[in-house]
Amino acid sequence: MGIHNTPDKLKRAHFPPSGRDSFIPGIGFMRAWGTTVPADGGTDYAPSCIFQKLNGSTLDTVLYINIGDKDSCNFDAAIMAS
Repeated sequence: MGIHNTPDKLKRAHFPPSGRDSFIPGIGFMRAWGTTVPADGGTDYAPSCIFQKLNGSTLDTVLYINIGDKDSCNFDAAIMAS
């Protein structure tokens, strides 16, 4: 299979209902998703890690940014203009 099949494979990919990926050693995970925002003080989330809340329903409840660090996360809602 060639690289030209990659977009189709991604369309059909099955991802877990919650998780995290894009780990950078010494920095942490760059992306996470799920229905519950990680509690303050959690570990291994990189500064500026993006959390996508899958059951959010308004602009201020779907996207969160870690303003903490790898040793103590603090996800705050990303405020978006409507």
